[in-house]
Amino acid sequence: MVEMVTMIMPETYILNTENICKSFGGLNALDNINFKIKQGEIRALIGSNGSGKTTFINILAGHIKPSSGKVFLKNSDITNLPPHKRVHQGIAYTFQITNIYQELSCLENIIIAINGSKRHNNKGDNKIINLAKYYLNKINLDHMFDIKSGQMSYANQRLLEISMGLALNPQLLILDEPTQGLEPDEITAFCKLIGEIRKTTTILMIEHNMDVVMQLADQVTVFNFGKILAEGTPDQICSNQDVQSAYLG
Repeated sequence: MVEMVTMIMPETYILNTENICKSFGGLNALDNINFKIKQGEIRALIGSNGSGKTTFINILAGHIKPSSGKVFLKNSDITNLPPHKRVHQGIAYTFQITNIYQELSCLENIIIAINGSKRHNNKGDNKIINLAKYYLNKINLDHMFDIKSGQMSYANQRLLEISMGLALNPQLLILDEPTQGLEPDEITAFCKLIGEIRKTTTILMIEHNMDVVMQLADQVTVFNFGKILAEGTPDQICSNQDVQSAYLG
């Protein structure tokens, strides 16, 4: 009788870090951060202001370099890659403050994003225009193709920036406080959008709105004084006494 052997497949991490440290002068902003995010996951980063969250994602995006440690994208060391090369590798980062071309139309903003990515295989103006319209339609801004982005509401500008991130065809989309400044109905629309995006893209977001975190996140990582204080599901994090004392309490 032949014994059947069950193969256990290793978990696939789209991004992980090893012992990331960052110092600014004599201040240790990050201290030995070991972090992993699975492909297809929505991960929320939470923590008080100054806890190290933004420094960490700026290192992931390549905007600042770690003092020590390494960053891996699908086991490929990207620690020393500049931001534009990380975009080409599949990382898109939308800022806490909208980062759009306000004098250009919505469509033109998306076209710039598409042309900035080497992950699309599109040739010809018509294909690029059609692809740009597709991404605007994805965020329900298809009725605003020709509107200058600077004339749009703040909420629509945030949506446009997310669409520009999607137009880079990323494997990992990093969002920095995406619901900041949004009204409740706009937050509801944002959560619905993220539910659609997650079907094709891994999402890492800094978010202070715990209702949004509870609704969207698969896992939550809590930063405190430059270290990871806790990780777990939203329910586990909300019931964690250390997190309650340091952040939620």
